[in-house]
Amino acid sequence: MEIIEEPVSSDSNSAEVLDSLPLGHIAFENNDEMDSSSSPNPWPTSRPSWMNLNKLKPRNKIGDALAMVAEYILNDIQPFPGDNHFLQFQDNDWEVDNRFSVTQRRGDTKNYMVHDFLTNFRVKVSKKSLADESFDLGQWYTRKRL
Repeated sequence: MEIIEEPVSSDSNSAEVLDSLPLGHIAFENNDEMDSSSSPNPWPTSRPSWMNLNKLKPRNKIGDALAMVAEYILNDIQPFPGDNHFLQFQDNDWEVDNRFSVTQRRGDTKNYMVHDFLTNFRVKVSKKSLADESFDLGQWYTRKRL
């Protein structure tokens, strides 16, 4: 490779043009060669109904995003401390997938009610907290339960 120095013009309107600029690297792997037990499943085994697309029945409204995401987070990060005590009293077919319900009561626009169907525990959480990106819902719920 030979480096050739080009004369620099004193014209202020001239611009240097790059012929190429490497930006990144992408690797493609054959899924047949990968051992499925070695790579974690990127999707949870159970997803809330609002995450599943249904082509036959489109939704006619979006729903309450704060409540839906709060339910998803609480269902996804379980178990919580002390859950084993309550699980021993449940039937074998009891599903923990829809354990939580988060609803806003009529007339109360500043708070939501979290209902845990496993423990029958209910607690209020402020709408302001649920809307805060830095709010740790799982840690908050654990502290409320203890």
